[in-house]
Amino acid sequence: MFGRDATVTEHLSRCHLIACQACSDADPDRTDDRCGSVTLAAATDLFDLLDARRPGGRRSTASRATVDALKASHAFRMPMPAAWGGPELPVTDQLLVFEELTYADGAAGWCAMIGCDAGYYSAMLEDAVAREIWDDLDLITAGQTSPSGKAVRDGDGWKVSGRWAFRQWVHHADRIVGGAFLHTADGEPITDNGLPAWRTFVLPMDAVTIHDNWDPTGLAGTGSHDYSTDGAWVPDVHAMQPLEPGAVMAPSTRSRGGFIVKAAAVPLGLARRALDELTTMAPGKLVFPEFQMLDDLGHTTTTSPAPRPRRLGPHAAARRRRRCLG
Repeated sequence: MFGRDATVTEHLSRCHLIACQACSDADPDRTDDRCGSVTLAAATDLFDLLDARRPGGRRSTASRATVDALKASHAFRMPMPAAWGGPELPVTDQLLVFEELTYADGAAGWCAMIGCDAGYYSAMLEDAVAREIWDDLDLITAGQTSPSGKAVRDGDGWKVSGRWAFRQWVHHADRIVGGAFLHTADGEPITDNGLPAWRTFVLPMDAVTIHDNWDPTGLAGTGSHDYSTDGAWVPDVHAMQPLEPGAVMAPSTRSRGGFIVKAAAVPLGLARRALDELTTMAPGKLVFPEFQMLDDLGHTTTTSPAPRPRRLGPHAAARRRRRCLG
């Protein structure tokens, strides 16, 4: 969607468009989206849709339209390997995109940040195996890497059982992972340097049961329901250890725990939005004991030599950035 008319020249502009590694050697005149490039412009252009579709009432997950729009923007493929045709954006660039998405809708930004973890997980598996699992760069991956389940040795694989809590957009996921402690075929715990051994498994989708138990007071759109498996068989090659170096160390996955670091973008986006909303509402608030509007008292005037323009409404920041990117 957004990569179709993005050229290498635009990627390298002073407006900080994010360029993927696959674009660096590309034909500047090429206008297709084979490189899967994702830009700040793409995230900003989703503002109106995400802002308008924030869940209300009792809805416990995002709308299908929101999910489809994020997929079409290629938000979930950002860390995917360049060798596969993916953008392979470094974590620092991903942070900017997730911050912008979160500014529009906190739940959407959070779920996009987690849903793109396939680019990191794929580096922890053998390349051929990972390509078979994630045969589409835009697949959404959900699940919990830390061990809450039990994996019992069964031939050249494991029988995985367990229940994992609070997993974002699990209803929308194309692939689901789950962490489990390892046990022998006889049920004895396996240890590694004196500690319980564990792995994260890419679970078979048809063996996963989703439990509709997400009923929060906030971030309803994350759809963070529980899910479980009961003796799901998983081959050895679908098991990984997220805390160890991967089989493939691409630039975007070289930092250990990089898939956790990118979560920092979410509070930044939420804080930006909160400050802008406060700046918009505050001038019209009645102040006591003066019984005057805050704006009339002059308390909202800054003494900064280069004051930021006052926001005219909730979409002003997005409009300003669109003008910059244009």
